Order: sequence, then structure tokens, then C-alpha cells
Amino acid sequence: MTLSTIARDAADRRGLTGAITAAAAWLSTRIHAAGDARARAAGWEITPTPGRAGLTGRTYRDPRFATRTAPAARTDTTDGRRAA
Repeated sequence: MTLSTIARDAADRRGLTGAITAAAAWLSTRIHAAGDARARAAGWEITPTPGRAGLTGRTYRDPRFATRTAPAARTDTTDGRRAA
């Protein structure tokens, strides 16, 4: 599917605004295609983010970092109270 086909289909449905929105979505997809492919190959999560003028951004996240835990509280004081 080409940009002109997408723009023409959107223009038939929603007019000029739809055509511009569809073209921006197509462009965003093309711009981020290589990064999305690398992220998928590495098993990362891809989250589209809103952007200006109908273009979208991407946030890439490695799910291995989701397993972080809070550090354990220290209790090694001489009088039994917790250390700060």
C-alpha cells in the first residue's frame, strides 16, 4: 500500500484531515520500522507515544528490567534499631 493510496482512502472517508492523519501515521510507521524490528528481535516491549502533527514516537523497554526489587532495609545497628 502506498502513501497515495492511504491518503486517497482516508480522504474519501474523512476529507482532508483524514488524509493528513493517515499520511502522518504511515510516515511514523516507516520511520520507526527498523528500530521496531530490532526491538522485537531482542524481545523488547514497544509502546507508541503521541507526538506533534500526528506523528508518533516509540518507547522501547527491555522487560528484564521489570524484575527490580526495592533494596532491603538495613538492621545491623548495635542497639537493635533500624539504620537510616
